[in-house]
Amino acid sequence: KNRVLVGASWHDNARGVDAGAAYVFRLDGDGWAQEAMLQARDTTAGDHFGNYAVTLNEERAVIAAQLPQGTGKVYSFKRCGTSWREEAVLPVAAYGIGADAVVEGPFVAVRTNQYPHEGDGYQAAAYLFNLCDCVCPADFNHDGVVNSQDFFDFLNAFFAGCP
Repeated sequence: KNRVLVGASWHDNARGVDAGAAYVFRLDGDGWAQEAMLQARDTTAGDHFGNYAVTLNEERAVIAAQLPQGTGKVYSFKRCGTSWREEAVLPVAAYGIGADAVVEGPFVAVRTNQYPHEGDGYQAAAYLFNLCDCVCPADFNHDGVVNSQDFFDFLNAFFAGCP
């Protein structure tokens, strides 16, 4: 609850003019400090990354972008400490993607304004994505922490299976 995400779709960067960016700010003492500038790896000039919905929770930032070709993409970034890494790119063939977005745990819901519908022109649609938090193979006991207990639990399971 100490972070805010701000889209900057007109941001120019090495990828081109108006490629876009999103900024994560963290409440730091009495003021806000920039924690990260997020940029998608596949944006190019004119993509306006961050021009639609931007949302975040404690571990994920979700940024929707309406691309010039009329399609959209939803980008998910995962936080690790104060660093953020691009986690997933979710392509969506719809105009107006990212009118609204919600992220809750590994689930991302995105609404679009216009989705092509046979015979009826365009209708609104919603997309639900599951960005499953995969368990690290070294986390043998699945407690979310890799430590010596995982090693001992592995040994116990291994020897318990021996005749």
